[in-house]
Amino acid sequence: MPVAPLNSAEASIRALAGPDWSAAWQASDAAAVADFYDPDAVMFPHGQEPIAGRSALAAAADWGWLRGTYAVEVVGQASGERVQQDRGNFLWIVRRQPDGAWKIYRAFGASLPPAAGPSEDRITAKGPKL
Repeated sequence: MPVAPLNSAEASIRALAGPDWSAAWQASDAAAVADFYDPDAVMFPHGQEPIAGRSALAAAADWGWLRGTYAVEVVGQASGERVQQDRGNFLWIVRRQPDGAWKIYRAFGASLPPAAGPSEDRITAKGPKL
């Protein structure tokens, strides 16, 4: 079946999701991304309240997050011995500052149980105990 040529309206609409939008998004250029939206646009982000208006959309792009894992070892300055060891997961909520720099707005860390040593193999399984 032959593909019908795009009319100019359809081509313009498809262009909204093209490389210009992607480049603005990848560059974290909130103003450029917001320019793709009507001044009275409403965005319905997953798990959040709707964001109404182009200026609100641009402001919403000033937030981000970072998650990962951490491992910390504290060594006593005088003794040189390990005083504390911790590992876990973290989540940071970050906010873009007026100068364009990103700063941590909220930080959350959750320690994991101590790692199993060579003599403490930990195996998790479902089924009958042997």
